[in-house]
Amino acid sequence: RTKDLRFASWNVLSMNRPGALDTCIRELNRYEVDVAAVQEVRWTGSGVCKKKEASLFYSGPQKVRERGTGFIVNAKLRDKVIGFRAVDDRICCIRLKGKFRNISVISAYAPTEEYDDTAKDAFYDKLGSVYDSTPRYDMKIVLGDFNAKVGREEAFQAAIGKHSLHDECNNNGLRLVSFAMERNMTVSSTTFPHKDIHKATWRSNDGVTRNQIDHVLVSNRHRSSILDVKVRRGADCDTDHFLVTAIVKERISLLRERHPTAIKKWNTDVLNNPQRLEQYQQVLEEKLRLRTNQETVDTKWEAVKGAILGAAEQCIGPTVAQKKKPWFDDECMTALDRKTEARKRTLGRTSRRKVEVYKEIRKETQKLIRRKKRAYLKKQLEDMEALQQMREVRAFYRAVSSQRRGYQPQVSLCKDQSGNTLVQTDDVLRRWEEYFKNLLNAAETASGGIEEEDATDHREEEAPDWTEVATAIQSLKNHKAPGEDNIPAELIKYGGVELYNRIHGLIRDVWESEMMPSDWNLATVVPIYKKGDRLDCNNYRGIALLDAVYKVLSKLILIRLKPYAEKAIGEYQAGFRPGRSTADQLFNVRQVLEKCWEHRITVHQLFVDFRQAYDTVNRDRLWVALGELGIPAKLTRLVRMTISQSQCQVKVAGAKTGMFRVFSGLRQGDALSPVLFNLALEHVIRVSEYNQRACIFYKSSQLFAYADDINVMGRSAVAVKETFVNLATAAERMGLRVNEAKTKYMATGPAAPRYHQNLTIDSWNFEVVKSFKYLGSTMSSDNSVKMEVNERIAAGNRCSHALSSILRSRNVSRSSKIIIYKTIVRPIVTYGLEVVPMTQAEEQSLLIFERRILRRIFGPVREPVSGEYRIRTNHELEVLYEEPDIMATIRARQISWLGHIHRMPAERMPRKLLDSEPGGTRMRGRPRKRWKEVADSVLKQLGVLRCWRELAESRQDWKKVVREARSLKGTLQPPK
Repeated sequence: RTKDLRFASWNVLSMNRPGALDTCIRELNRYEVDVAAVQEVRWTGSGVCKKKEASLFYSGPQKVRERGTGFIVNAKLRDKVIGFRAVDDRICCIRLKGKFRNISVISAYAPTEEYDDTAKDAFYDKLGSVYDSTPRYDMKIVLGDFNAKVGREEAFQAAIGKHSLHDECNNNGLRLVSFAMERNMTVSSTTFPHKDIHKATWRSNDGVTRNQIDHVLVSNRHRSSILDVKVRRGADCDTDHFLVTAIVKERISLLRERHPTAIKKWNTDVLNNPQRLEQYQQVLEEKLRLRTNQETVDTKWEAVKGAILGAAEQCIGPTVAQKKKPWFDDECMTALDRKTEARKRTLGRTSRRKVEVYKEIRKETQKLIRRKKRAYLKKQLEDMEALQQMREVRAFYRAVSSQRRGYQPQVSLCKDQSGNTLVQTDDVLRRWEEYFKNLLNAAETASGGIEEEDATDHREEEAPDWTEVATAIQSLKNHKAPGEDNIPAELIKYGGVELYNRIHGLIRDVWESEMMPSDWNLATVVPIYKKGDRLDCNNYRGIALLDAVYKVLSKLILIRLKPYAEKAIGEYQAGFRPGRSTADQLFNVRQVLEKCWEHRITVHQLFVDFRQAYDTVNRDRLWVALGELGIPAKLTRLVRMTISQSQCQVKVAGAKTGMFRVFSGLRQGDALSPVLFNLALEHVIRVSEYNQRACIFYKSSQLFAYADDINVMGRSAVAVKETFVNLATAAERMGLRVNEAKTKYMATGPAAPRYHQNLTIDSWNFEVVKSFKYLGSTMSSDNSVKMEVNERIAAGNRCSHALSSILRSRNVSRSSKIIIYKTIVRPIVTYGLEVVPMTQAEEQSLLIFERRILRRIFGPVREPVSGEYRIRTNHELEVLYEEPDIMATIRARQISWLGHIHRMPAERMPRKLLDSEPGGTRMRGRPRKRWKEVADSVLKQLGVLRCWRELAESRQDWKKVVREARSLKGTLQPPK
């Protein structure tokens, strides 16, 4: 750039109004502003919002929509931003790459005069620390709304000019001048001679009072670079502040940032067309036959990959992204032009008539913009409804999810370890690479440090035949993101017989040589936001994208490995095992608590959490463990082949980091990893000499696990401590380290001891809690079911609130709303309640929740006589909603679960706990309701209480009982 830069400061009053950001960008472009510091953005959190013509860097509070500062940077300078620091809701800082020197700009929003001295002192202390932390040789500019009247006092001539609007400083003015003098700065907004109308930055609503409270400060070293500071009264964004512009004699660097090339996303939907599918298969077959005589697995894979990508390019092509038509269109622009012209007329020789005309035009413009925004949202809902009518299920739920999540900023910025915000792509990528490299190598160990024992089972595993490979290929899921090879599963599944033959041959070679293509070692990690600060890398988890053909190999190894794993893994583990789920462990834990409470037995629980469990498994010890657990040596070598050379790269906003090796832990995103972790934990359990026989009713301690979520239960604190110490010691050898901060202790029972301090076990210190969420279900020290029901209702309320724009809309049919309720909201509420014994009061609270949602779906009814609206009665809702209510759904699942337990082998833990009693004396008074009593009351209502065991033996007969249970609406009386 060869022209001078133009900076600005503007209190925009709010960016939450429809079209507010577009309006501000339009006005700033009209005055050719390059960088504008904005105040009162009123957005939550911090980040960047990219538009076509400019980007908004914003910093606000985490929850409330108040205050907030930011910068609007013209698109031409977007690449020149080399740093952004979101300090808090009153201060943020941006850094630009200059030709001769970099430029640091601070946006500030000071407390008003009404605030006490403590708040003002805290603001200026923080502003000073931010200013002092900027690089020493940068040009430093401070812009913002300081709510400060700066006078013309001679005592302050070192920091102010002679052309301020005011004669004397107010309290905030004195603070601002003191800040400038302490840091050798000049209040440049007071140094240029202009008419008073071009000095006043704020006017009252009545138009009488005008003040100069927005200012521009610059370091004295660069004060000559400020060529002019002037108020632009013509800029309009419905605020009581005027736009303040500063012309700066500086040049911006001409270096341009490299942007990543877009990766093609194949339009696999065309394969649904039989002609296109046949064409793709024919072209692919021809290309495969041209690529023969390869010798190594790498060259063979390159030939297959090249043929697939070539055929996809020729026959399928990439998807064409449909550009969304912005709702802020030319009609809005024209209305804003009319409003701007009307406002200009009020700035000159004003009159009451001109003001009234302007207010009327402003009102019409605001109505138009709101109407346009509503029409845009209405169109989205209508499109979503059309997808449901056309039975486009996947697209329908994608649209629902988009409405539910709302605006989600793209991950294009992040913070370094010091908390500074990184803006440039290279810096962001380096930070993400550093984060995941440290995360995935959390327990790096040198290989070969442990002597490996030869597996005692030397049975050879034959290479998979063609049918096995074809079945594994067909089991790949559609619509999944591809790995680094950019080959989605659809291109392989529908590639034809010749492709299946080549993949089968390749996998046979890999199986026999125990060497796989080097490309398959690479995983692409994509950060997925969890919660908290969106700029903090620690608030993200990574999902790994693997090549689809490697997934076929992984599935084949897993199929061979599972029978041996199932034989080796104990009954305590329910994670990633066939026929088991979280319901098993929730039922087990609740049965223990329920029956021990009834017999006055205190149950001590230690919820153990391992730090990055999957990423810290010691690989060398894992190979030894597989041999000791009876896994054939051939399978152990194949598993080792898939892990030993693993590499990762991180993909952020379309750009990728460099590759880095992963030396510890299991492979991210691999189907083998859950089973391998279960085997590693099984080895730990055996080394700890934990007694896996019987249940806690007949021994001192019990252990339940779902993958790495472990619950150590004991009839005494001593038993829990002993079991835990042995477990933690054995786990440490496997590389698993207990996370002291997340491991919690809880005692449940009528006579449970009250702990007033944390529980100490050897060198560990664990927090004692009264409730804990285990596998998504809340366990409490008083074994309260009410707490869990309230938690589930609260989760349902949060979900329904996020979907309220859909559930209340008249543009979405009732049938679509009911589908959304049944498939999204209700499963959240009913999760885990099939294993919970609820009272009538708790059942009633669930029914009330459902009726509240249904009233929102069906809306009010209008009385024909009075014309007034009223809410629908319970009977009216029952007539309209022809589905089983929420309690009928839970009862059906309870009965289904009861039959499932009955069909379990006798050694399965859920059946043992259901049929066993802990012994001891029962409590006095009315006992709490048991889960089995709840199930019996349902069976009695169905008339099968005496013969249910015979019916449960037959799945078909039991399905009929479950269907009948869905007809039992409302609350039920317990059996007499």
